[in-house]
Amino acid sequence: MVAYGTRELPELCRQSIEYGRKWTERDLSGRLLPVEGADHFTILEALTRPEGVLMRAFLAMSGR
Repeated sequence: MVAYGTRELPELCRQSIEYGRKWTERDLSGRLLPVEGADHFTILEALTRPEGVLMRAFLAMSGR
């Protein structure tokens, strides 16, 4: 999974999107996950909250 915050600098968003695109072009499993309102300082908060978008995505990937 490539996650990025939508409040990142445009270049950081572009890099994440490009990385995700290159990954899936190689038929590798994964997905691009924009985290609404997050930046590189706050994005991990979405992983620490049970209802956070990153935690939900992680649990879905692990089959839980």
